[in-house]
Amino acid sequence: MSLYLGKLKVRNRALTLLLLLGVVSGACAPQATPTPAPLATTAPQASPTAVQPSPTAGAPIAVRIAVGIDPTYGAFYVADKQGIFKNHGLDATVTKFEGGAAMVNAVVANQQDVAANSQPTSILPIDKGADFYITAFSVECPGYVKIVVRSDVQKPEDLKGKRIGYFKGTLSEYIWDRFFERYGISTNDLQMINVAAPETVALMDRGDIDAFALWEPFPTRALQAMDGKVKVLMAAEDQGLYYCRHVLQIRRQWADENPEGVKRLLRALIETSSWISANQAQAIQIIASEMKLDPKDVEGFFKAGLNYRLSLTDEELTEMDTIARWMLQKGLIRAVPDWKKHFRPEFLKEVAPDAVKVSKL
Repeated sequence: MSLYLGKLKVRNRALTLLLLLGVVSGACAPQATPTPAPLATTAPQASPTAVQPSPTAGAPIAVRIAVGIDPTYGAFYVADKQGIFKNHGLDATVTKFEGGAAMVNAVVANQQDVAANSQPTSILPIDKGADFYITAFSVECPGYVKIVVRSDVQKPEDLKGKRIGYFKGTLSEYIWDRFFERYGISTNDLQMINVAAPETVALMDRGDIDAFALWEPFPTRALQAMDGKVKVLMAAEDQGLYYCRHVLQIRRQWADENPEGVKRLLRALIETSSWISANQAQAIQIIASEMKLDPKDVEGFFKAGLNYRLSLTDEELTEMDTIARWMLQKGLIRAVPDWKKHFRPEFLKEVAPDAVKVSKL
């Protein structure tokens, strides 16, 4: 009898153990999740072309982005407003600056992490020891830099004896130097007046200067303010004077600490470029609203060839080197930079291999 009871206790304990194992394994097994019914909402719904989130791991990476006040920075505004930065795992803060020098100075001072500027505006701080990487050229902007003259100027030679407004040490001076060389005009035949970009239109309106070479929005402002009294003599890319591009600068410490953040940023800008191409009318409205411009003026930039593609090519590097040599000749810098120390093509090469075509780095 005792042997029978002992066997019964063992069997009961085994049965109990099996039941417990069944409960545990059932709790750990994947459970079917019922599909919830759609919730009623009055919030705007995504259009078929809305940006879809990209798979990202970990917490969002904070990044501070300095932008300018003209359409060449449109991709940053669109990426912010359309949630593209967020979809790529970036907690982006986009801050407006009046000029390129202020933007790059903010990067150097550790107040911003990312900026995009013209070549001279990027080269000058490099010569002074600025610590940032160049990861790509971020925009092409034909028709963006223009030579504006009074209406009585019909050809380049008509500028002899005129008062020429230029912004020393910037693209403005570079373009005038190329222009004078191209057309055989000596500065001895001109009155050269150094004037900051924001003051240029007012000086021309007062009659203090007869011509200037500047980037947008200043040419458009001049045409609007002095309707019929001034005109565009030529765009900078005419006669090969200069082809407008921006240099994408990323603060070195931020890039070193957040290499994944750099790649997320590049992916976001590439996706933004594609989105703008597919939704140009909507992009124009966003850019015009953010910059307080007439949508027709922004549309004109797109018609001229404004393109937010990212690239890094030998041609772009050669042009930057040419501008650096001009700056050295003008005494603006001490030496032409060693580009291998400042360009970081591997980030863009990993994200978009076809966009990188350099043999000199």
